[in-house]
Amino acid sequence: MSFVTYCGGHCGDCWIKNGKIREMAKTLQGTLKGWAVPERAKALARREPAASHYPEFEGILDWIQAQTCEGCRASGSICLWGEATCFVRDCAREKKVQGCFECAEEKGCGKIAVLDRGDPTMPANRERMREIGMSAWEAEQAGKGN
Repeated sequence: MSFVTYCGGHCGDCWIKNGKIREMAKTLQGTLKGWAVPERAKALARREPAASHYPEFEGILDWIQAQTCEGCRASGSICLWGEATCFVRDCAREKKVQGCFECAEEKGCGKIAVLDRGDPTMPANRERMREIGMSAWEAEQAGKGN
């Protein structure tokens, strides 16, 4: 199975797929518990009102630790942006292209603009895929340890 995303990323770089953010969230949560922050949050809130939202913050840390992904090309894969399905994947499948790099409408596409702002390497990734093909680009990424 390919670990190239439809939008121009590589699963090895993904904060969910590579597990780095899960480990950071687990470490942060453990450190905060070690300092008894969950128990002290109400008292801290008298001085810092944001601390009154600590339970919600801890819920986000729990959510991050629970995230897994098989890659957007896997069957049954869900969109990690909170949607029932990935709008980029749906678009690529509808246009019968392997990804945005094969789409004639890629330049200036509003669908991927927000994703490109989140990962500014994606436009260059798509350009490289156009130059050498998706499989060769994926092999390059694997050579980088992704």
